Amino acid sequence: MRLFLKSPQGPDLGTPNALEIALESHRGRGLHQRQEFNINGLRSHRPENTFGSQTYMKNKRVVGYSTILGGKTSKQRVLSAVAFFTFFAVALNVNAASYYVATTGSDGNTCTQARSTSTPKRTISNAVGCLVAGDTLYIRQGTYSGIDNNSTFIPSGTSWTNLVTISGYPGEQVVLSGGSTEHGANITRTGTQYISFENLIFDGFYQSISLANTVHHIRFKDIEAKNTTLHCVQVGKDSHYNWFIGGKYHNCGPSTTSGSQGTYGFYVSSSNNIFENLEVYDNAGFGFHFYYTGCSNCVNNNIVRNSIVYNSSFCGIIFSSGTNNIASNNILRNNTWSGLCINYNSVSNTKAYNNTIYGNGNPGIELQGSVNAVIKNNIIYQNGGVIAEYSTSGTIQSNNLTTDPKFVNAAGGNFRVQSASPSINAGTALAEVATDFDGVARPQGGAYDIGAFEYLSGGSTLPAPSNLAVTP
Repeated sequence: MRLFLKSPQGPDLGTPNALEIALESHRGRGLHQRQEFNINGLRSHRPENTFGSQTYMKNKRVVGYSTILGGKTSKQRVLSAVAFFTFFAVALNVNAASYYVATTGSDGNTCTQARSTSTPKRTISNAVGCLVAGDTLYIRQGTYSGIDNNSTFIPSGTSWTNLVTISGYPGEQVVLSGGSTEHGANITRTGTQYISFENLIFDGFYQSISLANTVHHIRFKDIEAKNTTLHCVQVGKDSHYNWFIGGKYHNCGPSTTSGSQGTYGFYVSSSNNIFENLEVYDNAGFGFHFYYTGCSNCVNNNIVRNSIVYNSSFCGIIFSSGTNNIASNNILRNNTWSGLCINYNSVSNTKAYNNTIYGNGNPGIELQGSVNAVIKNNIIYQNGGVIAEYSTSGTIQSNNLTTDPKFVNAAGGNFRVQSASPSINAGTALAEVATDFDGVARPQGGAYDIGAFEYLSGGSTLPAPSNLAVTP
């Protein structure tokens, strides 16, 4: 019997979502003539007809483990596989290390010393050299320079569950600050993957976050990015499968009183990215702009969901390139132009599901030159119009509410609905929005509700928290 470990990857990104084990039995003694493992770039060959295991070491730490499973019976071999998997999971967890950076630290401290909060490194650029996949670098409270992996190598992780993590220390405020010509996180070294940036504030850069040059599977979690000269975030055309979850992105670009259509909260020119649970506001141009110059089919399968976008000087979200992009469960309010724009370059198969679109200067949704857009289950109320179409084809509209939805308190930013709302049970079932903005399962009644929130007859009780973690 052979045991294969397959790397897990992230949610909704077209890749496996859990650690997989493949067990292959052979007749006779269950042996394979030759076994080859390749774990995190390390390779091991085992001769034929041998039992045993191989441990992979780097810097005196286990970074991988492989085995050939023996046993006279299938049951024995399965038990052997279970035992190996248990060991492997525990070993990976035990060998993950935490390192520390502080303004009171010293880059003269070794990596071993930097695993203690009492002897941290001084700079992020020096400390990242200690990391391997699975490790976390905690940055203590203070102000630091930006991160540039074009000039400073940052090791990659191998999967969404074996990341390299660079995080602000829990409960402390960590600010990365720089001048008008610098980037906060400039992640542009070709092939960089599986790095998570968490609990950081990027303030005052030319651009807070830049991803380019086949960088992929980069996560930004609970980030605040603000006060930039250009965009808060730019994702280049060759940088796919990235994940922005939680955080605030605001006051990016020139003064929002005059606006600049050339600067945005997010400027995305790639595919298969997820943007969720974000607050994007007070940006000079669009809140989100999905576009690549001169290409109608380069910006595909992106998701914006469970986010609030407001006070943009132009559209809250605009899809201007690509196919199969989706905006769902968002609150798009008080943007100077429309809440959602689906415009230009024959953008196709765009989906707008269960959004709440309120108080925008132009029609709540504007479509121009789009093909086969699908607009369902949206509340579109008190905008400068409802849905405007220009030179479109194949648009599908259904189950949208354009009369008073009876919000709890729109002026106070509460867009949940009261018990008498006509949005309740008036939607159509959509697999892409199985939960609402708060994570409440749909439907709560006989059918989906319209808008970003499902009505809860017992009140607005949120679901129990998940993915809790022990902080260091």
